[in-house]
Amino acid sequence: MSTRLQLCAVAYLVLLALLAWLYRRYYRQNRELAALLAERNELLRERERTRSTYFAHISHEFRTPLTLILGPLSEAIDRVREFSLREQLRMAHRNAGQLLRLVEELRARSRLEADRLKIDPASDAPIPKVTAHARPDRSPGLAPAMAAESFQSPASAERPAVLVIEDRADMRNYLRHLLVPHFHVSTVDTTRAAQRLLERGRFQLVLTGLMLPGEDGIAFLERVRSGQTVYRHIPFIILTARASPAERQTCLRLGIDDFLTKPFEATELIARIHNVLRNRETRGVAHPAFAKERSVGEQLVRNAETAVNRHLDDSDFGATQLARSLGYGLRSLERRLKEYTGLSPARFIREIRLRAAYRLLEQGHKDNVSEVGLATGFASAAHFSRVFSRRFGVPPSEVLGRAREVEPRSSRDFL
Repeated sequence: MSTRLQLCAVAYLVLLALLAWLYRRYYRQNRELAALLAERNELLRERERTRSTYFAHISHEFRTPLTLILGPLSEAIDRVREFSLREQLRMAHRNAGQLLRLVEELRARSRLEADRLKIDPASDAPIPKVTAHARPDRSPGLAPAMAAESFQSPASAERPAVLVIEDRADMRNYLRHLLVPHFHVSTVDTTRAAQRLLERGRFQLVLTGLMLPGEDGIAFLERVRSGQTVYRHIPFIILTARASPAERQTCLRLGIDDFLTKPFEATELIARIHNVLRNRETRGVAHPAFAKERSVGEQLVRNAETAVNRHLDDSDFGATQLARSLGYGLRSLERRLKEYTGLSPARFIREIRLRAAYRLLEQGHKDNVSEVGLATGFASAAHFSRVFSRRFGVPPSEVLGRAREVEPRSSRDFL
């Protein structure tokens, strides 16, 4: 009996050991599978983010040359009187319009495909990664186009001065061709060159693209509006190939006076410029309270920005703390801030942090991206990189890399 009991005990222990081994193996495999699924899920999200960025860039690259095709064709159709040639031009115009519709359909289908994508846990095939690269299309030898056209008559009440910011030489030349008969036109290819002209001259309106090398059109607008300069109230019109409703609403909420997408009709662009100038003049003369209210709003925005910058490295400084520092209730601040900036207090704080981060990266005063994120109140480096890339269209590491290739610049460059 003792031998049988011993054998049973041994068998029982072996069975327990086998069960324990199977459990550990099952647990390890499940953990590895969960990690694999999480990794594949992140790769899929990254691929979709990359795809969205790629299609945004490719849409921009298509729409700009289409503008330079459709615009001159429209003008030629209006001027040509020979019937057969006019019909040929109309045919070309129709087909260019069809190409534009195909570009929009491509973007729409891409979004639908992204919504339908699912993760298949049973599939072991590697997920391919797509890398998109985009750079401004520059003509060989593009010194900054800063000088006003010498053949124009001087700016006057009848010929308002318009500053055009456009990085593509062909588009600059086309816009100059359209606007010179109606306005005194100066053209530049960067926002830095635009600021130098604004400081030296008097302009009634700025016409700028949205996607520009370095600082984009919206960031430039925000910097102009927040500065203590004689030109901080100058009207802005955004002219861009980006045409999504969300981007349009964002532009208008951030203080842009008008928004026009490419391709555009020349007559519509000229009419919109005249309308913006006329509306600004009417509001200033007929409604003097408008200027006072705008001044109150600007002061609130400046005070809010100062408060955020004072607590820039404090990741716990949020909407509640901002309201308290300004002497507002949270709901009251949200209402007022949205009225003047279009942003909630939380998004306003994040915007100030991101702009400060861009300046730090461009100056090259920090050793790495994580330090910049911590210095501007982002506790997570991954979160900082993600929101920075979404805001400026370029990863923070690339901005820092460019800064290290040149001598660090003085902070006066950003005032």
